[in-house]
Amino acid sequence: MNLCMLTALNRPHELKLHVRGAINDGWSVEEIMEVLLQTAIYCGVPAALDSTRVAREALKELNISLDGAVISEMACLAAIG
Repeated sequence: MNLCMLTALNRPHELKLHVRGAINDGWSVEEIMEVLLQTAIYCGVPAALDSTRVAREALKELNISLDGAVISEMACLAAIG
């Protein structure tokens, strides 16, 4: 829920913190990206793309492999288009 709200409120710094928290709580990369994909519908594509970029940065900082995860901005656009 926090990831959705922070996306809607355009709070990238807080979003990054909560992405880290989600990983620490046992969320998978796929689960995080699915949440952000859903925000494209309710918050708009620009907000979802920005949040996806922030999440990718947070995951890279944690040295989490992004291979195999649906995390590209184009995947987000294709899913709703």
